[in-house]
Amino acid sequence: MIDFYRSFNFNKSKEQAKKSDGNKPIFLTGLKMSTYAGLIYDDRSKMSIFYVIFSRFWFIMGTLFFLSPALVAEEPLGLIEYVHVVHYTTFNFGCLIMSSAFVIKSREYISFCKLLEKEFKCSKEKLSESEDEIMTKTGRFLLKFVHRMCIVYYSASTCNFMKGPILEGTPLPYRAWVPLNVDNWPGYIVTYISEMIIPLNVVNCLNFSMISYVIHAKQLSAQFEILSIYIKETFEYSNYSSILNREEFIKRRIKRIIERHQLLVRCMNMFQDVYNWLLFSMTITSGVLICTNVFLVTAPNNDLAVLIEFVNLLSPEIMLIFLYCWFGQQMTDKWSEIRDAVYDINWFDESISTRKSLLNILTVSTKSKIVKGGGLQPFNMEGFAEILQASFSYFNMLKALR
Repeated sequence: MIDFYRSFNFNKSKEQAKKSDGNKPIFLTGLKMSTYAGLIYDDRSKMSIFYVIFSRFWFIMGTLFFLSPALVAEEPLGLIEYVHVVHYTTFNFGCLIMSSAFVIKSREYISFCKLLEKEFKCSKEKLSESEDEIMTKTGRFLLKFVHRMCIVYYSASTCNFMKGPILEGTPLPYRAWVPLNVDNWPGYIVTYISEMIIPLNVVNCLNFSMISYVIHAKQLSAQFEILSIYIKETFEYSNYSSILNREEFIKRRIKRIIERHQLLVRCMNMFQDVYNWLLFSMTITSGVLICTNVFLVTAPNNDLAVLIEFVNLLSPEIMLIFLYCWFGQQMTDKWSEIRDAVYDINWFDESISTRKSLLNILTVSTKSKIVKGGGLQPFNMEGFAEILQASFSYFNMLKALR
């Protein structure tokens, strides 16, 4: 656990953020965080296999734990009880699928993180003042984002965990069948610790997979914006000693623009490949979770404990899918800025070779880059509306069964 929190390197980053502008900005990749959370397997780390097995074991245990009321019930469960079982089972089984999709793409994920660090953190190219400001703001934003998301999701998990003992007066946080006798201390302690690890494992998966996605999306968005500024500065620069120097300057910068543009296309494709199936599983599970949550919140004759439990879960669930879509939309918008930067150039004043190069960049940038799950579901603000619409359609179907 100590190693897990060390992976964020918070203290060092805060000190770096206070240093002069001459030093390199904070740059996060999320690689160590994902390793300690058991989301990826790194063959360089002997402990990573333990983290992966540990998290998968508790996902399976959580699925069986919350599914047990439907399996061992002596009497048939009512609709509300079934929906309750489906909601919590989907949490654990969905996380098992999502994290497994991550593990399968471990090599691609590690290669992607290394590429980002090599090309954007360790780059020897000197940034302009405006470009350096973008990198600095991005690093500081990501640090604050990681802190706040940890506070939000762990606070929600803690409130939900304490709901049973405080509001319902039950000795255990969750209602489910357990194979141990909880009337004696050893059985009670083992059961209580298990019920504490199961939701914590789920929160780790959902929170840190989302943070990893946001880190990479934000870093790429910053690079898209930097390239668009670089293009503008190339043709707005007027301090040339002669026309010849201007031609040489633009030729050199155009070559750099093409190289950087090709690199960003490659990074975007790698990003899509790494998160493709995670986003697809997120699409399916989020629809079920939001649907069942709203159904349980709006059920008649709910007591206070149930309302607090599921209202406390509903907000983080909706916020989770919103953040995926928001930062996916931001990537699309920042990519469009490259196209706009090229389009706004007075290309008719440039040489023929420069026009051809600009045309090639414009042609590639014309097609919007949209993050998709499984190649089907777009993760932008339009996709967010579609997911909510589908969730409430499922809710209306369930409501008709009351």
